Amino acid sequence: MISKNLYVNLLVRVFIIVILSVLSGWLIASGRSLRVTIICIMAVIVLTINLISFLNGTNRKIRYFFDSIRNDDSSLYFPVEEKNKTVREIYRNMNRVNEQIKKLKIEIRNQEQNFRVLIEHLAVGIITFDSKGFVMHSNSTARKLLQTDVLTHIKQFERINRKLYQTISSIKPSERQLVPLDTERGEIQLSLKSTSFGPVGNELVILSI
Repeated sequence: MISKNLYVNLLVRVFIIVILSVLSGWLIASGRSLRVTIICIMAVIVLTINLISFLNGTNRKIRYFFDSIRNDDSSLYFPVEEKNKTVREIYRNMNRVNEQIKKLKIEIRNQEQNFRVLIEHLAVGIITFDSKGFVMHSNSTARKLLQTDVLTHIKQFERINRKLYQTISSIKPSERQLVPLDTERGEIQLSLKSTSFGPVGNELVILSI
């Protein structure tokens, strides 16, 4: 619907400009009324400026819309009281897409919250980290086993146990490794297993302990 309205709007404007241009040329060539000729030429200039302004304004609004999406800003709203029907339809659809993005963000946040609650109640230690080593999630069981309160990066494991850090850094997907760890209760054996998923170079690793 938007593309059709926009097409008709542009076609009508261009058609009028072409007709007036041809008429102006004929008037100049035939030496007819100078006043009518000037009026036609002025009309062509005004309509051309109006067409350029219309296209630039529409493109600018669309650019703002995509910039807001790129910057993760869904607060942008376009007024649907616009007099031009074509622009009004474009604004309505961009607002509709924006609302769908907001709903999707809420669903993702809810799913992430459910995931956090789920791993927090597991008896197995779970740590997830990205390809750069930044820890995304860690449940209380994992932090208790590693005797630390906060986990933000896998380099912290090096301070806990160097062999533990080396094992976590090199462990392959679906591989299982045993790492000895000294605790207040004596030495324990940690069983580590990792799983990774996501695009190459930006994988997310899930480490179970």
